[in-house]
Amino acid sequence: MQLFLITSSLNPIASNVKYNVPRSVFTMEERFIQTVHTITSIRDKVPNSYCILLETTNVPENYRKTIEETVDKYIDFSTSQFAKTFTESKEKGMGELFTLEKGLLHILSNNITFERLYKISGRYYLNDKFDLKSISSNKCTFVKFENKSDSNIKDYWYGTMLYSIDWNHRWEYLEALNNSLIAMIINGVVDIEHGMYSCIPPTSVEIIKTIGCQGQMSVNGQYAYH
Repeated sequence: MQLFLITSSLNPIASNVKYNVPRSVFTMEERFIQTVHTITSIRDKVPNSYCILLETTNVPENYRKTIEETVDKYIDFSTSQFAKTFTESKEKGMGELFTLEKGLLHILSNNITFERLYKISGRYYLNDKFDLKSISSNKCTFVKFENKSDSNIKDYWYGTMLYSIDWNHRWEYLEALNNSLIAMIINGVVDIEHGMYSCIPPTSVEIIKTIGCQGQMSVNGQYAYH
């Protein structure tokens, strides 16, 4: 089974995140439409997929009902004080790390098995470059980035709008999520992208140039392509 974990914060608070950057330039309605597009793109590209949406915020009943009808499972974290605290933090990725960890624990504790798990950020969507054949059959699949602005500093990270984890690395992934969240809580300088890069062993990863995902970034509305 191809399982998609979709992280979502449809109704974010209006505060800025780190570096005084807007948390989102989109309205809740726009975020809802974008998230429905996320799910539609998955169903189009992977018809037999199993989709779980992880929602951290309180959303209107009509929005929730529409999404519940399009995914296989909707997990609501809006009443969790931990999820609320992390989601409203200036460290934008805290809420995502927390819900991904809890979402994965839900999968494993309920004996839901998968061939591959795909994590996709809500509002982004699969494009025509997405190809299941390009995804590793026995490793975690990421797009890798490098900071080339200073040749004396080696800075690498993984793209996290979409990546894939195979079944045999599920516990390794769970540990990486937990360690990344702890690091972010303690020192506040590790983002998700660097956390995944530093916490998952390189021998467990296959790097590809593009994974076939795009969408508008929440903080500025600019398009990003992975």
